Amino acid sequence: MVKKWMSDSGRETTLDTLFAGALTCLQYRDGYRFNQDSVILAHFVQPAPGERILDLGSGCGVIGLILAYRRPEVRIVGLEIQADLVALSRRNAQDNGFAGRFEVVEGDLNGADVLAGALFDRIVGNPPYMDPQKSRGSRNQERFLARQGLQAGPENLARAAARLLVDGGKLDLVYPANRLPSLASALKKHDLIPAKLRPVRGFPGATEMLVLLEAIKKGDGVLKTLPPFFIYNEKGGEYSPEMKSCYAPERGKPHSEQPGDSIIP
Repeated sequence: MVKKWMSDSGRETTLDTLFAGALTCLQYRDGYRFNQDSVILAHFVQPAPGERILDLGSGCGVIGLILAYRRPEVRIVGLEIQADLVALSRRNAQDNGFAGRFEVVEGDLNGADVLAGALFDRIVGNPPYMDPQKSRGSRNQERFLARQGLQAGPENLARAAARLLVDGGKLDLVYPANRLPSLASALKKHDLIPAKLRPVRGFPGATEMLVLLEAIKKGDGVLKTLPPFFIYNEKGGEYSPEMKSCYAPERGKPHSEQPGDSIIP
């Protein structure tokens, strides 16, 4: 359906829902739209109560929205470089009653000033991981920046995470399986030690296309490999039970704003 809300630039939005309508998410009709990667990552993340979480490259804010819905006791900051997406994610936080604990700032993860003085217990991200040297560009600039690893490549991502995490803080990412070695190398260079790894496969018997990875700043080096996450029961089949559960409503989740002090100094 078309939502009668326009950005300052006059762009039309559509309204999508999650958790049987308990969560709404506006997206630009003509721009980058979230996919399964973000939904799966948001369910992989297991924050402790009271954690301060940073979503790097938050886009329309879907990961933050899901975390705010599932974990009402955490505080979330979204960092997004594109102004239109910042406005959209702020509107999404407001419409879902999360504005008091989900704030969004405009900035580049490579900029030291944007979050100066702020430290986080956890960072999450579905970074733009397509190799700009090997993939075709998009005619839509927003989609292009959201998909191509121009500013959020492994080295820049690892450097930013190391700067913004507390010691013992965790970094949760979804990333292409075939690019895991370059990511792991960059993380270790910045003392972010892989601790949990879960392959994501289309269906049983398929090769892994993505991985879910959790790294710990100054971790102990023990890596736990989890069973694969299957999106479908079989090739051409319906969603697996675990994938369905990512969209199922959770009973007893508060759906109202809980104001608090800003995490950003």
